[in-house]
Amino acid sequence: ITKPIEEQIVGVGGIESIYSTSEEGESRVNVSFTSGAKISKISLEIRARIDLIRGSFSREVEEPQITRYDPSDR
Repeated sequence: ITKPIEEQIVGVGGIESIYSTSEEGESRVNVSFTSGAKISKISLEIRARIDLIRGSFSREVEEPQITRYDPSDR
């Protein structure tokens, strides 16, 4: 499911980079945003784009989660 998610979100404005990892039973897609990006708005667009392809995932796939993380909050 990693590749379809990447393909869906690659065109979203405000994204600086996408980094993904996949292993048995887990897929993680990390997105970095450009400085000044409206992260709340972009997160909603990413969620909407993932929802467009959600039906193509097998039934065993859990609902994708979007988690915001700010490295400066360490």
